[in-house]
Parts: sequence; C-alpha cells; structure tokens
Amino acid sequence: MSARRKFAVLAVAASLGACGGARVGIEGYENFAASARLETLASAAPYADFARCFEHRARLLPFSQLYYFGAQNEAVYKLQGYGWWFETIRFAPTPTGSVAEIRLAANFDAKWEAGFRKDRYAALVDCTRNPA
Repeated sequence: MSARRKFAVLAVAASLGACGGARVGIEGYENFAASARLETLASAAPYADFARCFEHRARLLPFSQLYYFGAQNEAVYKLQGYGWWFETIRFAPTPTGSVAEIRLAANFDAKWEAGFRKDRYAALVDCTRNPA
C-alpha cells in the first residue's frame, strides 16, 4: 500500500472515529438501504435550491459528497467510504417544491446522532424555512 493510500485510510478512520466511534455505519449499500432509518423533510423550494442551501449551511464531514443529477431531477448527498455507508440525503422535486429523503445507518450511536442533528439536520430544517 502506498504512503498516500495509507494516509487516506488513516484520515478516514480518524475522521469517522472522532464522529462517533468505530461501530457506526453499515457495510455495503444494499445492507444500508435495507436497514437505514428513513425520514423526510419538505421544502417549497426547487430541489436544486434546497440541495445548494444544505451544501452551504451544513457542516459536512470529510469524504461526504453531493452530486447533482439534472437528467434525473435529483441531488444526492452521501457519506460513505471504503464500502461503509453512514448517511444519504436524496433531494427530489414534488408538485409543491421538493423533498429531502434522509437515510441514516441503523446503528448510529447517541454521539453520532447528536452530531448529525447539530451539523447536518439543523441545516436541512433551516433550509426548509429559508432556502435563499
């Protein structure tokens, strides 16, 4: 393993460990999707504006990513690394604006949950009220 790759692996482990310990996350997307807790938040804003607001206001963890898929009319935020999945948020249009479909690993501990609520969920709620 190259020194660069070793550093990347250590950085991910340290970042994720600092966020709640090593026992959070689900290995494999299929397992994550089948067991994740689902929550939704609606916004009157178009999905892309809702997603951009979240991207600018949330405290995102290292290795999290936000993709915009114009052809599918959606944006997707995900926090995953090396086959382990932690969080996803899918922003999609609705007839009255948009919705954020939030999926969280079923094995989040209290520390990780508190960090998510403070750093990312609070930004989502704020963006439902004032996406500008």
